[in-house]
Amino acid sequence: KECDWSSDVCSSDLITAWFSWPAVSICLLAFLWTFPSFAEDVKRIILLETMPVKVVLDHTNWFRIQMKELGYREGENLDLSILKANGDLERAERLLKEAISKETPDLVVTNATLATKAAVITLEGTNIPIVFFTVSDPVGAGLIKKIGVPTGKNITRSEERRVGKECRSRWSPYH
Repeated sequence: KECDWSSDVCSSDLITAWFSWPAVSICLLAFLWTFPSFAEDVKRIILLETMPVKVVLDHTNWFRIQMKELGYREGENLDLSILKANGDLERAERLLKEAISKETPDLVVTNATLATKAAVITLEGTNIPIVFFTVSDPVGAGLIKKIGVPTGKNITRSEERRVGKECRSRWSPYH
């Protein structure tokens, strides 16, 4: 979509800001590169969706496409588990706890606010990194205290902002 130049955020609607896939790519590669045998082993990623609405499903689809463009193939060098919270925070926490009890993932990706809240709560005290998207106000949601300030939670957001007459990408590490 094109940027709405009257706004600071490039958005698909009033609820969620679109994020930049190049920024997500950089972020994902930064996380995955830190693990041993980067090119040799299968990376395990858990993607937790808040609910089955169009914007969330679209972002999950784009995430899968981006991973493929980065060279990750589901069933080959990527084990991607998609968990569906169906709008229920307790369900999201339970699903995530069950998934990480079976095998520790390399990364947890969250799609929308409820899923991100569940991951922050569930993964507290672990070294499992979180990448979140489709969260328009992480400060207001209580995920972080201030944008760009480390939280000790090993969490990163990707977003797109208006700069002059074009949208530019950035990712914000809150770890």
